[in-house]
Amino acid sequence: MEDIEIISKVKSGDIESFKLLMDKYSERVYRQCLIRTYNEEDSKILAQEIFMQAFKYINRFRFRSTFLTWLMAITKNKCKNFKRDNHFWLTKVVSIYTLITTENEEEGGVERQFPDNETPLDILIREQRIKTIRLVLSKLPVKKREILHLAFIKRMSYREIARLLKCPTSTVGVRILRASEEFRRKFLNTR
Repeated sequence: MEDIEIISKVKSGDIESFKLLMDKYSERVYRQCLIRTYNEEDSKILAQEIFMQAFKYINRFRFRSTFLTWLMAITKNKCKNFKRDNHFWLTKVVSIYTLITTENEEEGGVERQFPDNETPLDILIREQRIKTIRLVLSKLPVKKREILHLAFIKRMSYREIARLLKCPTSTVGVRILRASEEFRRKFLNTR
C-alpha cells in the first residue's frame, strides 16, 4: 500500500493504519536521531515522540512532498529542540575536559594530552576551561557529580548506569537532566 493511501485512511479515522507508516519508517527516524544525538536511549525516546507528533499533525500533511520528507523535517526539528533544551550542550563542555585528560585508572592518575600545534595562549585558555569545569563539578552534590561522570566522562549508556545504580533507565535520564541543568546554571554563573 502506498503512503498516500495509508495517510488518507489515517486522516479519515483509521488509526491502525498509522502503524504501517511507523513500521516502514521507524528505523530511518531512529538512525537520524542517533546521528544527531549520539545516544541510543535518547534516540529511541525521540523516535517515539516524532511519530506521536506526526500522528497528531497528520491532518496538516498536504501531499506537497513525500511523507518521508515531511517526517524527516519533524525529526530534524525535534532533534534540534532536544539538543537546545536538554543536556546536549554539556557533552560539548565535558568533551573539552576529556580531550585533554584521559583517565589512567590502573595507575590512579591522570595523563594530559595536548596537540602538538597548540600555542601557549591555546594551552592557557584550555587550562582555564578545565579549571572552570572542575570548579563547577566540585560544587555539585556528589550524586549529581557521579551521574555526570558516568554519562559523559565514562560514556556509559543509560542502561549501564541504571544497572550500576540499581534504578530504572528513565530515572537515569531524569537524574542526568537535573544534574546537567544545575551544572549549566553554575557554569554560566562563573563566566
